Amino acid sequence: MYFLVITPDYPSVTDDVKASYIHQQVKALEQFGHTVAVWVMMPYRPKHLIRPKDSYVLDGIQVNVMYYPKAPGYYAFPFDARMMCVFAKRKMRKLLKNIKIDVVHGHTLITAHTVASIGHALQIPSFLTLHGQEDPQKIENTKIKRRALVFFLKYVTRIVLVGTPLIDYYKRVSGGRDNYEVIPNGINPVINVHPMEEYLLNQKGEHTIILSVCGLHQIKGIEYNLRAFSCLLNKGILGIRYWIVGDGPDRTRLEMIADECGILAYVKFWGRASNHDVPAFMRVADFFSLPSYTEAFGIVYLEAMMQSKPVIGCRGQGCEDIIENGVDGFLVPPHDERLLEDKMLELIQNKKLRENMGKKAQRKVLQYFTWDVCTTKLEYSYITSLGCTE
Repeated sequence: MYFLVITPDYPSVTDDVKASYIHQQVKALEQFGHTVAVWVMMPYRPKHLIRPKDSYVLDGIQVNVMYYPKAPGYYAFPFDARMMCVFAKRKMRKLLKNIKIDVVHGHTLITAHTVASIGHALQIPSFLTLHGQEDPQKIENTKIKRRALVFFLKYVTRIVLVGTPLIDYYKRVSGGRDNYEVIPNGINPVINVHPMEEYLLNQKGEHTIILSVCGLHQIKGIEYNLRAFSCLLNKGILGIRYWIVGDGPDRTRLEMIADECGILAYVKFWGRASNHDVPAFMRVADFFSLPSYTEAFGIVYLEAMMQSKPVIGCRGQGCEDIIENGVDGFLVPPHDERLLEDKMLELIQNKKLRENMGKKAQRKVLQYFTWDVCTTKLEYSYITSLGCTE
């Protein structure tokens, strides 16, 4: 089959982190014997400014970049969605000449109108994946925007949600539609030794390492890790270190919190790491903690579990689809640094518990969350939408 993927974000040769899960899904579909065309829809930029090439090849995948006029921020969300649709359909006539597309698949709400319109024009099923919740103050703050969302989503054949926390959200923005299914993102089962690992082991020494990997935004809950870690040090727990991999707008504030708590010498901010380097951090760390309180799914938990590490996440979030409390990790209430501290201490003091949980975590990932498993579910959904049976 031939699939058309439309997305506002996609990795590039110089940035392999941005929306890498979409690229991994595309690669998995190609490995299944399908052909995938990728269109990246970006707000217009003058040619004299730095911008991606109009087309490039990434891991053998042909990526076409297209530009459309967009208002700043989310002030004119319905207009932006319509402009994306207009400009995509203009290119469609040229790029899809003599090509029969079987399914068009968009990612994030902004592409809903585009994929629905192309699906209608070509008389093919249209899919839309929601990877998280958009800020309601930006896209649901006026009656016009709410009506536009309902209209755009009305004509999409099927909605894919990456985690169960998105079900209520989708029903709200779509006006109560139930044409959705939950298909999680996956990971590649990489367990090879990384060249960076020896350096990280030297940095670790004899310490127990608590690890977080994420973009540094307030919703990721790193502040609660820092405060729980500070309490552990104040109680005389020795030989522990906290590594934070990632960068973002909240970094300065987090460094100030670590300084105020007097733990800056025990915390290392590594900055941003490539997808290629992240598994090395996971392998060297002793356990992973990310008390994010706005998480639709959380691939990073899977990456840690794949390296046989127990994980700590928050109840009521997407990681609840992944973590079985007390079996392969722990779930704590959002913003509860005291219980977070207790679970950290339990893992710090019990190496056997870490090892047992880590083995179960890796086994779960291999059984339920590899790209092969998740793409098989998506492929079946494509087939059923075409009215085919196997």
